[in-house]
Amino acid sequence: MIIYEVNIQLKKNIPENYWSWLDHHISQMLLFKGFIAAKIFEEVMDQGTKSEYSRSLSVHYQIESLSHLEHYLAEHAEKMRAEGKEKFGSYFNATRRVLQKWSKEP
Repeated sequence: MIIYEVNIQLKKNIPENYWSWLDHHISQMLLFKGFIAAKIFEEVMDQGTKSEYSRSLSVHYQIESLSHLEHYLAEHAEKMRAEGKEKFGSYFNATRRVLQKWSKEP
């Protein structure tokens, strides 16, 4: 199993319709083959950095395998990312990383 983590920093003046868009976006992501579930987390402890962003979210998509994620990245990611950038590009910043269950064996 793979976790595809999308970290989102939101500006203070994010439009109200961002929240319904994010819910819809996540439901669309879960339609891709291999995407099992998604959870949204919010950072609760400020690490002391001051910036133009007021909230930090982390969306964790649970995906069956790395090959499912690679297919998504090759075939669908550009379109899915463009939607958010087109509507809210100046109001948020997103970074991504991929995690897998840790094992002592290389």
